[in-house]
Amino acid sequence: LIPEYEAEQQRVKAQGYDYVENLHEERDLSAKMEQKSKLDPMTGLFNKFSIEALIDEYFSQRKEESCAAMLILDMDHFKQINDTLGHLAGDAILTDTASVIRHFFKGGAFCGRLGGDEFIVFVKDIKDISSVLLQAEFLRQEIGRITDERKISIPICASVGIAVSTAGYYDYASMYNAADEALYRAKKQGRNKICVIE
Repeated sequence: LIPEYEAEQQRVKAQGYDYVENLHEERDLSAKMEQKSKLDPMTGLFNKFSIEALIDEYFSQRKEESCAAMLILDMDHFKQINDTLGHLAGDAILTDTASVIRHFFKGGAFCGRLGGDEFIVFVKDIKDISSVLLQAEFLRQEIGRITDERKISIPICASVGIAVSTAGYYDYASMYNAADEALYRAKKQGRNKICVIE
C-alpha cells in the first residue's frame, strides 16, 4: 500500500509540475502575442494604434516643463518605386528605411509605421529642437543612400514634418495634425525637405 501511495504522490506532483510549466509557456506565448500585436509586421516598428496609445500615455504623465517632438516621414515618389521596381523592392526599401529610423532614434523615442510609406518618430523629453533637427537631417541623408546601397535607378528620398509640443500640442491628435501640416509644407517646397512647426 505504501509504495502505491508514494507512486500516486509522485504522479500528482509530476502533474503539478507539468501544469505549472504549461502555465508558464501559455503566459510567455500570450506575452509574445500581445507584443506582436503592437508591432508593424513588415518593419518591426510600432503600429499606428500602439504608437498613438504610447504618445497619449506620455502626455498624460508628462511634467509641466517637459518637451517632445513628433516627426512624420513620408517617402517621396514611392508609388513610382512600386510601379517600376515592383512591390517586393518597395517592401525592401520600407524595411531599410525602418532600420535607418531605428538607428538614428535608438533611445528616448517611439518609432512607428503609420501605414504605406509613412513613418512616425516621437522623441521624448528633449532639451531643444536643434538636436532633433540634426538627427532628422542625418536621417534624411541616410535614406538617400539607400539608392546606392540597393543599386537602383530611382532616387530614394523622404520629406519630414516636425511639430514641437511647446507650441501647445499635448496629445497625439493635435501634435499629429501639426506635424502633418509641416510635412505638407516640406512636400510643397519640392520634397526631400524638413519643415518644422514650433
